[in-house]
Amino acid sequence: LKERSIQDLSTTVDMVYEVLRLIETIQPACIHVENVPGFGSSPQGAMLELKLRRWGYHVTSGVYDAGSFGGLT
Repeated sequence: LKERSIQDLSTTVDMVYEVLRLIETIQPACIHVENVPGFGSSPQGAMLELKLRRWGYHVTSGVYDAGSFGGLT
C-alpha cells in the first residue's frame, strides 16, 4: 500500500519538505508540530528536527497523553 500510494501520488510522506520550505520562508520565532507518536522516530521526523536545529531552533519533543491535559479524545 505504501508503494502504491507513492506511485498514485496519494502519499503524504513528503509533506515535511513543504513544512521546511514554509519555515525557511517565514522564519517564525516559534514552531509547534503536532503529529502521531511514530512521527518523532521516523526518518521524516528526524530530518525535521535536524534541519530545525541547524537553523538555530531549540527543539523539544515528547509524546503526551491528551487526557492528562484535559483533552477528551
